[in-house]
Amino acid sequence: MEEVYREAFRIKHHGQIDVGIRALLWATVFISISPLLLQQAGIDFASHPKAFPYDKINEMTESAILDAHFYKLSGAFIHSLLECSAFIVAFFTVALSFTHFSIKRSSVTPIIGMALFMSGAMDAFHTLAADRLIDATSPNTDLIPFTWAICRAFNSAIMIAGVCIVMAHLKSIGRGTELGLVLVTSLAFGVAAWVIIHYCATEAQLPQTMFPNNTITRPWDLISLVLFLIAGFLVFPIFHKRNPSLFSASIWISVIPQVATQIHMAFGSTELFDSHFNVAHFLKIIAYLVPCTGLLLDYVRIHKHELQTRKIEEMAKIKAEILNKKLSEAHDEALIIARDAEAAKKRAEILASELEHSNQELEQFAYVASHDLKAPLRGINNLAKWLEEDLKGVLEGETKENMDLLRRRVTRLESLLDDLLAYSRVGQKKDNAMLADSEKMVNDIIYLFDDQHLDLKVRINALPTFSTQKSALELVLRNLISNAIKHHDRTEINLDISAKENGKFYRFSVKDDGPGIAIEYHERIFEMFKTLKPRDEIEGSGMGLAIIKKLIERQGGKIWVESQAGKRGTNFIFDWRAE
Repeated sequence: MEEVYREAFRIKHHGQIDVGIRALLWATVFISISPLLLQQAGIDFASHPKAFPYDKINEMTESAILDAHFYKLSGAFIHSLLECSAFIVAFFTVALSFTHFSIKRSSVTPIIGMALFMSGAMDAFHTLAADRLIDATSPNTDLIPFTWAICRAFNSAIMIAGVCIVMAHLKSIGRGTELGLVLVTSLAFGVAAWVIIHYCATEAQLPQTMFPNNTITRPWDLISLVLFLIAGFLVFPIFHKRNPSLFSASIWISVIPQVATQIHMAFGSTELFDSHFNVAHFLKIIAYLVPCTGLLLDYVRIHKHELQTRKIEEMAKIKAEILNKKLSEAHDEALIIARDAEAAKKRAEILASELEHSNQELEQFAYVASHDLKAPLRGINNLAKWLEEDLKGVLEGETKENMDLLRRRVTRLESLLDDLLAYSRVGQKKDNAMLADSEKMVNDIIYLFDDQHLDLKVRINALPTFSTQKSALELVLRNLISNAIKHHDRTEINLDISAKENGKFYRFSVKDDGPGIAIEYHERIFEMFKTLKPRDEIEGSGMGLAIIKKLIERQGGKIWVESQAGKRGTNFIFDWRAE
């Protein structure tokens, strides 16, 4: 039972329908075991017809005789009502199954529905024969129990046969194939039912099927009991696994009242219309109702699915309308953006042209300014030199120092003009990329300082060779190495130069063991004309770091310094793009 519950509840995406199958399972179990519990509690479900008063028949009126006949046949009437109810349920089920077939075009429901209907037809024959509405040669004492046993065996066998046929043709495709299968199967079931009915109606001597004094009072009912057990534990589980649906789950659940019916008849009923006899006929109705309920639940599922589909379609329609509206608005905005972009492009082209023109003018201005300013400076320098030569031996003390200071200031101004011109030209012209051996580049730069009588120790850590703007990189390295040497306060100088790959860049490091730089100057030293020492103490324009910072940033990189006041060592680090 728990396995049935798990399998039935395994059907997904049906919302409350799953709850319906679970309720159907537990209701079926409850109804199937309740009669037995009530019988054990002393409740009798048997029909007790009054004996016909043959000894008083001469004294009875015609109406009294008629009433006495009805009382005598009360058990048969109850039996007929139960059997008619079973047939009506079977008929309603097959009608639902064919309606279901017209919707889904699946042969599963009509074939199983026809199997149930043929079982109901056998029950109808059983009822009509017992009520003598169909001519039969055998007495009711043999006819009713025998036709019951045959009908039950037919019911179990035809249900198994129907399920097996469905599983054998479960992959059939096409309306013609499905409809043909339904018609052929229905015809076969009908022929089988007619053969059995014809035999029971025409056979004068039917086999004995009731043995009241035995433990198994109706051994013929064991046949259908075994078949229903095989169906419940083997056939129907496979069917449900291959075709998981509410209907297949209900077919499986219907085995519970079918088995209970056969147990009441095989082990309990000892005569016609006794308690177990009536209970078995009632449970048979339940067994027919369960698949019918499964079909109804499936209809509810289909209806809910249609409602959900309709709701989804309506929502999709609304969303489509909203989307179309937004697309229309977006299209209008795109047109506006396109016009703005075109205008912006034209403005950018104009600005680029103006910028190029401005750069050309700036370069020309820088050149002219440098040339025009350097000419007077050279004149001043020459005049100072001539004065020194003419007044050689006369210039002494403070006058001689002032003359030297004058010439140094002129030299610094010339250097400043050269640096200004170099700064203005950074990024205006981009050199072609070429293979640069940065380690050889550093060695060549170090070689320039060998004649300055310095104790210079340089450690170079595997510098890379890569494609880049070689001259710009050389200018950056030369400036940083020159600064490290120029600003050192000792004759023994240690430099550590290294590089490592950092994505699309190489991260270079130029580290010395000179005096540290206070944190508040870490940004200022990269500004134009900024020096950490007075102009007279060290030669320089204060433009070197500004120039290399601009070069590095034009490459997409960055430069920063790591140093602290009061601690030895300064480390300049910069990222240089590889091309």
